[in-house]
Amino acid sequence: MKLSKLPYSQAILPPDSWREMTFAELVRKAHLAYDMSQGICFIPAVLTRTYRRMDSIIREACLEESFSEVQVPLLMRTELVRKSGKYEKYGSEFFEVGRDSRYILSGTTEEMFLQYLSRGGLESYNQLPIRAFYFGEIFRNIKRPEGLYKGREFYGHYALSLDADSEGYIKSLAAFEAMCEKVWRLLGIQNVVYKIKSNDGLAVEYLSESLSGDRTFDKSVVIKRGEGQHSDKTLSSDKKLSSLAMAYIFSEADNFGLAFTNSEGRKAIPVVGTYAIGIQRCLATMFDNLRDESGINLPKQVRPFDIAIIPIDPNNQSQNEILERLYISLSKAGLSVALDDRRLMLSERLRFADFVGIPYRMVFGVRDMKRQVIEIRERGDRDKFDYISLTEAVESVKKLVREE
Repeated sequence: MKLSKLPYSQAILPPDSWREMTFAELVRKAHLAYDMSQGICFIPAVLTRTYRRMDSIIREACLEESFSEVQVPLLMRTELVRKSGKYEKYGSEFFEVGRDSRYILSGTTEEMFLQYLSRGGLESYNQLPIRAFYFGEIFRNIKRPEGLYKGREFYGHYALSLDADSEGYIKSLAAFEAMCEKVWRLLGIQNVVYKIKSNDGLAVEYLSESLSGDRTFDKSVVIKRGEGQHSDKTLSSDKKLSSLAMAYIFSEADNFGLAFTNSEGRKAIPVVGTYAIGIQRCLATMFDNLRDESGINLPKQVRPFDIAIIPIDPNNQSQNEILERLYISLSKAGLSVALDDRRLMLSERLRFADFVGIPYRMVFGVRDMKRQVIEIRERGDRDKFDYISLTEAVESVKKLVREE
């Protein structure tokens, strides 16, 4: 990605006092996200890269647990939401569209899939379990929106399971929990995520410690840490928490005329599980918890770039031609590359590379061009650097990234 080609390119920099900022304020002031209106955000290219990488992690984990990906329409008939009882509960928050408010703009997740199955898609217990997921937006006209963290349009991963009985549902729930545990590890937030499970074991919620958190407890409770973590933890009532994911039984499934023939030849209603991961909430947890002295140190799997190429003088055409070829070669080698050719001070561009967690940066100037070498430094290390030949640069960087 050539940073000079981005809209507002000169303004994409770490803001002053970023260490104390919440996620929503930080991404707005760093020009990584734009508030188009209250609770409606535009996400530019740099942060979108991290979004897509998060999608890939969740998708792979879901497929490993036998969930199949589907596409779900953004519009649903209002009568479907009335069937589930959600219209009475959340009606004032839904965006209704069409003549006589006939449709709702994706304000809930389960109804559309159940309607699809109720038209003959489920007949026998031999088809169960059915597990499906999709990525999409949910729209709610919530009060007091807060930028990308708590918007009127929020992006997430949503899933559904259908099982013959509660025992089957518990297995589907366990599959969702296993998926979540893997996702937390790959996002680097496993040590700040805690799991609450209902007394009957049929509902789960994952909470994280977060500067942006909008949840507290009215009393101290013990929350189980996830798989691979060392101990349980007592969270006091003043701890700020953010809800990342949840799962529970969708109890209104029988309102959709959905039934199957069980192993005894009788008609039965499936047990429907509903699941969600708030991707924006996960992103906020990473930005709030994975900070160091240089910026946001995201894990390799989700960081926007592997390497930054930075010309000392972005106005030098000869240097730019050399770095353009290097940029193309590194990109073709499968690396995610930021070519920071913006007309900014070198120190500002170096600081930006550190801020967004780019682990390596290659700096190139007139002296380097004469010697046919390029300087390479690791993130946050101002004093330690090395020079590598331009002809060996691609293989050298590939090795560094591969061996992280």
